[in-house]
Amino acid sequence: MVEQWGGRAFHVIASPGAPDADLLDIACTSASFCLAVGRAANNAFSERWNGHGWRIERTPNPRPIGSDLLETVSCVTPANC
Repeated sequence: MVEQWGGRAFHVIASPGAPDADLLDIACTSASFCLAVGRAANNAFSERWNGHGWRIERTPNPRPIGSDLLETVSCVTPANC
């Protein structure tokens, strides 16, 4: 589940993530760029916010399938996370 602050309350917004996805951290550089990371099906997983909606980002999984997890993310710029 992804929620967005609307100024008075949080609102649930659509996320393309898999039903088993767990998002653990998020970093935003502006209202039109955020990156959320976590795990889905025991593999690293990330989604990117473009100001209008979320999109799944390709995430390398260097270890054997089923053992990757992204716990935190930090972004200096949209091109440097």
